[in-house]
Amino acid sequence: IEIKNTNTQLDTLVIDEGLLPKREYRYKAYRVDKGVAVDSSMELIVRTMDTTSHEFSWEITYLGDGASSVLYDVAIINDTLAYAVGEISVRDSNGQWINPPYNMAQWDGKSWKLKRIMYNYQGSDYYAPLHSVFAFSENDYWVGSNQPMKWNGTKWITFDLGSDIWNGWIKKIWGSNGNNVFIVGGNGAIAHFDGVRWRRIEITPESGQGGTDVDLTDVWGSPNGSIVWATAYSDDRYETYLLRYSGIDWNIAYDGTNSWYHTPDSISGVITSIWTNSKNKVFVGAGAGIFLCDVRLNWKSLLITPFGWLRTLPSRIRGEAINDIFIVGTYGFIGHYNGLTSKHYKDYWGPGLVFKSVSQKGNFVIAVGYLYGPIKSKATVFIGRR
Repeated sequence: IEIKNTNTQLDTLVIDEGLLPKREYRYKAYRVDKGVAVDSSMELIVRTMDTTSHEFSWEITYLGDGASSVLYDVAIINDTLAYAVGEISVRDSNGQWINPPYNMAQWDGKSWKLKRIMYNYQGSDYYAPLHSVFAFSENDYWVGSNQPMKWNGTKWITFDLGSDIWNGWIKKIWGSNGNNVFIVGGNGAIAHFDGVRWRRIEITPESGQGGTDVDLTDVWGSPNGSIVWATAYSDDRYETYLLRYSGIDWNIAYDGTNSWYHTPDSISGVITSIWTNSKNKVFVGAGAGIFLCDVRLNWKSLLITPFGWLRTLPSRIRGEAINDIFIVGTYGFIGHYNGLTSKHYKDYWGPGLVFKSVSQKGNFVIAVGYLYGPIKSKATVFIGRR
């Protein structure tokens, strides 16, 4: 509830926590004179959201014939079209490895079709594993290797950024539209595409912008693109941050470096992933679980999953709504938050299975990663339907 103070022109934010789902609440603001309510505002009726169902059935598919096959990322267009990217090694009919491997798998509603996306550099095609994918539509989706590429409905367009703008793997891609696209990667690297040109925004502590030069693991923004977030984590330097961009500079919004121990009202543990569908609230995937953070309240954060429920370092958090969120990680961890309770799909918990990313569209969800083997690791896809 936001109340306007006509004398100071300042807004007052009132937070009412602990409301039950699917309930109607009525609010009034009263003017008090010497301890007596003399008048009131009109009544405001608010109905809280309902919870969503945890009941997903899962279909498991393994892609590739081993040789360290892996899927790093996935994007869903709808339940009959999705793209997963990584590196998938397959043998031919003679038992020989097909070279180069495949780096994309396309879902058609029934099965996965392997594809090989080549990037063009100075007129020649080159192969590289794909580490990231982000889709606006079937005629506008992006993939990242060591260069960003865009499918425009007819052909692949490779953006040759050059070492002055980009150097290394593109770990994650996010955009509000095709003219506002961000990519993130190692050593604090960020680049932005405005529809015409790319600009590098590598933030380091020495830049004076309050940034970091540790690896960036995820990027996501508000629906209109006005606020963009990135997560940073380095396991060898014991640093972790949440970065925020508000249209001018990137800055550290939250420094979690010294927050390794659980605190229920602030982000604690390694910060690895982020998701939001608003400008003011973000869901942060951290070592202690999923935190709901309100940026208007000096980073007051609420752990919305039970402490100890997340028994792994989260790889990715993605959602459809604030009451419909998935989180995945190592040891085959898949979890769902429905706005009130959390469920861990324990049938798949155990060593060897690693999830790298997850995507959701309504009642359809896909988690991707790999099933570890000393020689024959296979790319893994879990499709969930509700």
